[in-house]
Amino acid sequence: MHHSRRALLGSGLAALGALPFLSRGLMKEALAKEGAGPAQRLIVFFTPNEPVHADHWKPAGIQDGDALTSLRPMMESLEPHMQDILMIGEMEMHTRGAEPHGAGHTGIGHMLTGRLVEPYGPGAAEFWASGASVDQHIAQALGVDALTLGVRSGGANGNSRISYTGASQPVHPQTRPDQAFDNLFSDFTLPPSELAELRARRLSVLDRVAGDLQGLSSRLPSEGAQKLDVHLTLVRELEQKFESDTTLECDPGDGPPALDYDSNANVPIATTHQIDVMVQALACGITDVASLQIGNSGAGSLTPLWAEAGIDYNIDCHTIAHDWANGPEQLERRLALESFHFRQFAYLLQSLADYPEGTGSMLDNTLVLWTKNLGFGHNSRRMLHMLCGGACGGLDTGRYIEREGQGHNKLLTSVCNLMGVEQESFGDPQFGQGALDLA
Repeated sequence: MHHSRRALLGSGLAALGALPFLSRGLMKEALAKEGAGPAQRLIVFFTPNEPVHADHWKPAGIQDGDALTSLRPMMESLEPHMQDILMIGEMEMHTRGAEPHGAGHTGIGHMLTGRLVEPYGPGAAEFWASGASVDQHIAQALGVDALTLGVRSGGANGNSRISYTGASQPVHPQTRPDQAFDNLFSDFTLPPSELAELRARRLSVLDRVAGDLQGLSSRLPSEGAQKLDVHLTLVRELEQKFESDTTLECDPGDGPPALDYDSNANVPIATTHQIDVMVQALACGITDVASLQIGNSGAGSLTPLWAEAGIDYNIDCHTIAHDWANGPEQLERRLALESFHFRQFAYLLQSLADYPEGTGSMLDNTLVLWTKNLGFGHNSRRMLHMLCGGACGGLDTGRYIEREGQGHNKLLTSVCNLMGVEQESFGDPQFGQGALDLA
């Protein structure tokens, strides 16, 4: 068989990236010896419906490029993290303006893909996105499996999915934190005999990969062989690490208890437990990409009877989102609902900040995208986004920027670039070329 240089080198790197039993934490430790530094992580945090009018989220007395010195009352839970936030106002979802199918909520299919949807029926929710979402795209480029979590994310249709591996290939989120924990951390609770067997299998996999890399190296030009030899060295170092380790490097604890996480009454605790599972999975190096979806596009199945979480209204969240302009009582409910979601987001940021890593915290090495699927008034304009975390020094936070009229495809391109997955555009290029100016 005849192989191109690119195919040979790609197959060798794929072999290294496809080790099914390796801890990503060990891989990061080895890659750091190449000078790569701490690996970046991506988290997508989705809350339903549209942002409230900008009068309730745009910081008072502030202009494009100004430092964040205070936040609106609705967002006061985020004030401890003002310096970790880049708030981006007034963008547009150009894809939604060109979408012939469905109503405003179809934007959930555009939100992370930057593409029009593919209908599979006439109903407004009978569609799937027509391409990969940015979280899955980055995960594929990094060679990891994205962790996709949800809280009462609704039925299996386009209004209920934010993550896609490709056109009409939705990723169904795990909605039970206890089951997600078991799926992620089952290795860490093995008895000694089974752990020894698992370690032996891992070493066997490494040995086979090392043999594959050695075989490829002899068939490559000198430049390619040198690059492959670096990865072969990493594999050998990982073998030594496994041989010397007597315990796994991460203690995930006992995990969340078994509850009725599908119950509306348990939405607040389900959310915090999903955040706990997600942060622990990222900290243990199981993945570098994760998303959390609260409800579906309109959240009609969520009723905020959550007095212990600071909100108690016997009206579903979708109705609350639509009724805000009908009087002061309706506006109060709307602001209280968004404030509840911001408290959940603040819990995520604080959980990352509390986890030490290197000379800082996980938050310093993570990129967090806060997003919604609609613009103000259920249209494609006046959108609010936030990028949070240090992204390993790649993100200048603690500021508000305004990008009126700029398409959200550019923001998705910026997310890719901040994660080291260089793109000239993301999604359908007719709706936005180049990255968003974040300066």
